[in-house]
Amino acid sequence: MDFEHFIYKNQLLPVYCDSIGVPLLQVKNIFRRLRRQLQHENKSNEELLTYIMDHIFEFKEGIKYSLFYHNEPLIIFCHRNPQFTYDQLVGIITYGKKLEPLKSTDDILDEYFAKKNYRHFR
Repeated sequence: MDFEHFIYKNQLLPVYCDSIGVPLLQVKNIFRRLRRQLQHENKSNEELLTYIMDHIFEFKEGIKYSLFYHNEPLIIFCHRNPQFTYDQLVGIITYGKKLEPLKSTDDILDEYFAKKNYRHFR
């Protein structure tokens, strides 16, 4: 499998991994581990790698993320967008949940970003 030339979300895999703070070596190790599992034996290499990248934060060992924004851990989102702090966005989510408990985190943050005229993040 050619990890260096694989395109994920319109970026080369090494570039995408750097942008989200995941070492490419970790992706390779997860790939090798899943390739040996029966439930993934019928997937092509490209399908398996796409599956891994779609669920990369679930595979990361030892880290449990509790808040997500469009399937990305909120802390990683804040690292990629330094104009926001994690504590600031947690406060916005907490306040939004207090007003409307059934509203999703994605909807609360989408509305906040729209209200503040930030470009749409995803």
